Amino acid sequence: MTGVKFFLAGLGTLASAFFGGFDEALYALLVFLVLDYVTGVLAAIYTKTLNSSTGLNGIIKKVMQLILVGVAATLDGVIGISDPYFRTAVIYFLLANEGISILENMARMEIPIPAFLKNILEQLRDKDKGVTK
Repeated sequence: MTGVKFFLAGLGTLASAFFGGFDEALYALLVFLVLDYVTGVLAAIYTKTLNSSTGLNGIIKKVMQLILVGVAATLDGVIGISDPYFRTAVIYFLLANEGISILENMARMEIPIPAFLKNILEQLRDKDKGVTK
């Protein structure tokens, strides 16, 4: 059991270093990634369009988004920026996209969405015009 704990602690340390630390922004992104996946599955069940291949693709996309955060954090380190500029920009962009996707999943289940919430997320996403999908 001690070996497993040691391995997990080492893995956590490596992940934290790769992602540029574990702060509120990264925590929020992880929560949004999970919520988007869960609401997507629930919306697919609700609309009777559940598909295991689509679900697997969703997980792959979430992993790739986390890798993008790590790449941005690494870029901050290589350039020598003391504040995590690129990492933060990537996290905020992904937060906005995931938030919009969560709202879209809820709309697919006919849940009314407050317009101000969608507007805030769209404004956050659109702040970085240089990012393409």
